[in-house]
Amino acid sequence: MASQVNSQFAYLNLINGETVWERLRIVRNFIEDRKIAKKLQTTQLIKHQAFQLKVQEAVEGSAKLFAQAELEEFEAHAEQQEDGYNKLDAELAFLLKYEAALAQSAEQTRVAGKTDDEMYQINMGTEVYLRNLKKIEVEQVSRALGISQATAEEAMRIPEMRQQLLSTATGLALPEGQDRILLLQQGINLEAIPLSVQEELKLAAKLLV
Repeated sequence: MASQVNSQFAYLNLINGETVWERLRIVRNFIEDRKIAKKLQTTQLIKHQAFQLKVQEAVEGSAKLFAQAELEEFEAHAEQQEDGYNKLDAELAFLLKYEAALAQSAEQTRVAGKTDDEMYQINMGTEVYLRNLKKIEVEQVSRALGISQATAEEAMRIPEMRQQLLSTATGLALPEGQDRILLLQQGINLEAIPLSVQEELKLAAKLLV
């Protein structure tokens, strides 16, 4: 029986970059992976034909039995594999749609004359900065609410829940889109942070999906 999956939600959970350029990089890797998988669909059909031919050409005895066992083992997984291949078009359509939305947002922050690959590198400093800031948020929520960091991190993947947890943990009514900036101001001197990084942080916060 073919396995049932929530592939779209799974992709959204896996495409977990803190900035739009990092998420764009990740989603494009998934797209390339799905395209390769689609090409392998033809390879699986050829393999099936090869196993069938091997059974037909094998002489009686152990060689015939081994060939038959290989064919049956291959076919045992064929239904699930075929179901997966049939879902590739829907997965690709979803990923391409998500990529287009991310690319549109990312374009607003492109440095003039820089390619996408160059922007991935330029963006990595902000990405790492926000990842570390996210760890601070998770630890603060974990301590304030008495829950494990793993639970806090999982819950904070949902933007609305993250907003509520941070508000509760800090005792502040945090404005939409500015919660990270205000949380940063509580424990870190913003004046010690270069203005360019401050602006990148603010811009990244606005672009978070």
